[in-house]
Amino acid sequence: MHRHDKRNQKGFTLAETLMTVAILVVLFGLIFIGVIYYLRRMAQVERDGIAKEIFVSAQNHLTMAESQGYLGRTNFGTKEEGGEGAEVYFYAVDGAGSFGENTVLELMLPFGSVDETVRIGGTYIVRYQKDPALVLDVFYCPRTGSRFGHTLTAGDYSSAMALRSVDGADHKRDRRYYGSDRAVLGWYGGEDAHKLEKGKKLEDPAFELINAEKLKAVVKDPNADPAKKSLLKLIVTGQTSGAKKAFTLSPDSALTNRNIEYDPMTDTYTVILDDVTTPGLHFSELFDGDGFIAGENIIVQAVAFSNQVLTNIAYSGEKKTNSLFEDITPGEGSQGTAGMTARVNNLRHLENLDPAVSDVNADGAKVSVSAGLQTSDLDWKVFQEKILDGSTGQVKIYKKNDNTGTKAGCYLPVSPGYVLDYDGQRHNVKGILADRKEDAGLFGTLEAESKIKDLMLVDCSITSTEGAAGTLAGSVKGTGAEITNVLARGAESAVKGGGSAGGLVGSVGSGTFTGCGAAVLVSSTGGDAGGLIGNISGGTVSGCYAGGHTSAGRYDAETDGYNVASSGGNAGGLAGDAGSARISASYSTCSVSGATSGGLVGASGGRLENCYVTGLVQGSSAAGAVAGSYDGAASGCLYLEIINERITGDSTIEYMTPIGGGAQDPNMTAMDADTAAYTAFVGDPEGWESAGAYDAVLIEYFKGKYSYKTVTQLEGGPAAGDNYFVNVHYGDWPAPEILFLNQ
Repeated sequence: MHRHDKRNQKGFTLAETLMTVAILVVLFGLIFIGVIYYLRRMAQVERDGIAKEIFVSAQNHLTMAESQGYLGRTNFGTKEEGGEGAEVYFYAVDGAGSFGENTVLELMLPFGSVDETVRIGGTYIVRYQKDPALVLDVFYCPRTGSRFGHTLTAGDYSSAMALRSVDGADHKRDRRYYGSDRAVLGWYGGEDAHKLEKGKKLEDPAFELINAEKLKAVVKDPNADPAKKSLLKLIVTGQTSGAKKAFTLSPDSALTNRNIEYDPMTDTYTVILDDVTTPGLHFSELFDGDGFIAGENIIVQAVAFSNQVLTNIAYSGEKKTNSLFEDITPGEGSQGTAGMTARVNNLRHLENLDPAVSDVNADGAKVSVSAGLQTSDLDWKVFQEKILDGSTGQVKIYKKNDNTGTKAGCYLPVSPGYVLDYDGQRHNVKGILADRKEDAGLFGTLEAESKIKDLMLVDCSITSTEGAAGTLAGSVKGTGAEITNVLARGAESAVKGGGSAGGLVGSVGSGTFTGCGAAVLVSSTGGDAGGLIGNISGGTVSGCYAGGHTSAGRYDAETDGYNVASSGGNAGGLAGDAGSARISASYSTCSVSGATSGGLVGASGGRLENCYVTGLVQGSSAAGAVAGSYDGAASGCLYLEIINERITGDSTIEYMTPIGGGAQDPNMTAMDADTAAYTAFVGDPEGWESAGAYDAVLIEYFKGKYSYKTVTQLEGGPAAGDNYFVNVHYGDWPAPEILFLNQ
């Protein structure tokens, strides 16, 4: 019988197991000790290197400061008792409070001289000799709480100095276990400092600060030679906030920072400081958390220096501009509104009036903008071309912290969210293309009591699929708005609203319109439509007009459609729903179609004074040559009767009544070319004012003259000198001398 040996089937004995565990613990302990030792040595190499950077930068800046007599500084730090030479001082830096305008420390280590995580975030001791200006030692350590960290204070000065050297030997090991924190302490000085390399002289960098489609600094690096071992930085300082930010300019930084571009052929850097066409590059995003104020002026300077070799500091000149606008000026706005006035000479500046884009007027901001002053013509097409700079694609406008942006090629209507006083100074805004769900126009939504004046809007296309639309503004909240001397024109200009739509403004609570005009196509799919205003609840409309579109001197509704159209609401040549607003010395030459339609107003309960209309009118529910629905008081109103003449099946001629539903008003008088009233109204052709017609037949036949009265010629109309747009008629009008009937 065969016997098996069972000894090999047994496991480790308890003693063997414990012995194995003990050996493993010892081995792991040795490995751990070795790792910690290695990490401390690496930390010491790194911190000695940072101490050297501080040392070299401090020495270079101190040398320059001494050459300038320390610029009147009175704080030289703590004087060392019995130190090297008669005047040895030191600074112990443990926070931002260590710096100050009168400290030599501020001269030795100005903003940008070393990384801010070191300059302010770290702790260090700088020891220097005042005369001659020599940096002697630098000790550096991260703050307590970081790995191998310890917050250096003035109390560490003696103990740190004791570890500097003994008989020429560095106390490296002691510095790897410094103090009760057993921190790793970096140091640079002694003999190594005396052997520092002297570098080549640095040349002053040159740069251009461009405040246009983008706010950018273009910096030429004259010290790109690697042998110079120089650093190039762009320093930005907020004039109001006092905040500072440094951008390091290098080929590597251009790869890692979206706002920095580098051209190796010319050693030129382009630093974007504000760009509303690229997400993440708005001023408020680039400087977020740095203490800057959106809208404040900024001071920009380029500086070249070294923290590796001893050399000079080379500065460019300082340049100042505004962070969001062309400029800002203190005091009152152009029409008496308190706050800062933003100067606008670029569409970026205009977009930055919207807090959603720029963060302007953020809560508690020391810079508060309430007025805009346009200083040049603005062109959306030109803006896009300059942004694209020869590349393909379409421009989009982005709000802050938004990666979606507008539809491609579209402008973002400005909705300030504060009472805005905007003075166009008789400049143009051309080619605006807006297409979105919300209120749309040059401005999306304006606040109550906002004021806009002296502005011409040319060749704009505005669409709001669900909101109000107008070339100037989709809507104006509340009451008290004042719109003065604003004109929208262009043969292809069009306004389309899902809600109310107007040639100038889609919807306004109650306001004052003076000397305004619009000659654009208007349509609404879900609200009121007006050649000038979609709807207005109250206020006054004085000396305003809406110019129409004709073909060969006549309205061609079958081919071209109506100039002003609402698919289900009120439609009026001047205003779709005029509410209780008083309309005076105003007119419309637009054709109109809607549920309730009128040549001047679709519906109104206010006064109509000294107005006239020439438009073809169609209404599915009610139509009137002057008003579709009216229960106000009228005086001195005229309408061109023959335009709405209809011949019935039995050859009877019928005319549209001035008010829908067959209502008459003795103060609404028909005028036609064969009546004395018409001749008296039209007057002597020698007195006709200029016209900017779209219809080639009108241009040829009337030779640039308008055959009716402009609002400046109407009783109670504004003076031409005060209202420069309205003594010229833009748009078309029917020419009954050429063709009387609309078949």
